[in-house]
Amino acid sequence: MKYLLLFSVFIAFTGFSQELITYKTADDYKNNKGTVYEEYVSNSYAGSNYTLKLTQNGETVKVKCEEIWGFTYKEAFFRVPEGKGQPFRLLMEGKICYYEDGSSHLKALKTGNDMVEMNGQFQYFSKDKFSEMVFFSQASMKSLQKSYPEYAEVFDCVKTTMKQYNIDAVNAFKVCCAAFNGEVAE
Repeated sequence: MKYLLLFSVFIAFTGFSQELITYKTADDYKNNKGTVYEEYVSNSYAGSNYTLKLTQNGETVKVKCEEIWGFTYKEAFFRVPEGKGQPFRLLMEGKICYYEDGSSHLKALKTGNDMVEMNGQFQYFSKDKFSEMVFFSQASMKSLQKSYPEYAEVFDCVKTTMKQYNIDAVNAFKVCCAAFNGEVAE
């Protein structure tokens, strides 16, 4: 009986649930001090301020993304850039961290659909999981290259990839971040 109880506890904490855990700060995340919700229901937004609709103790609750640092859902990690109210999913972590629009990824995770339909094409990057998130756009590439010389290889790759394969900066940035980290972009 003791082993059955331990197995039940193990199952509850190994990703077989639909739970979503929010973290108010990076330190909360590092110290595993989050607020656990039973299930992600949906999200809504007004402008760029997203609200997560979740269940807790059988009740529906709303959590404003602008009030949290990040969250996990189904083993996926999401961050909210400081001063913003929109979540972004961390897709690559290495020499550069790469993030995409979280709303689209939440929907894909909820439905079990591997195909992510992007709502807009917003991308961020950071030096590591805990550092400032920086918005990427083709228009800001010159200033980004000056501000982040350690990623010159990524920005040069974006320019080359756009010309060579006739693709937009958004897709090129994903491919180049993956190459910089020694990965293959999906």
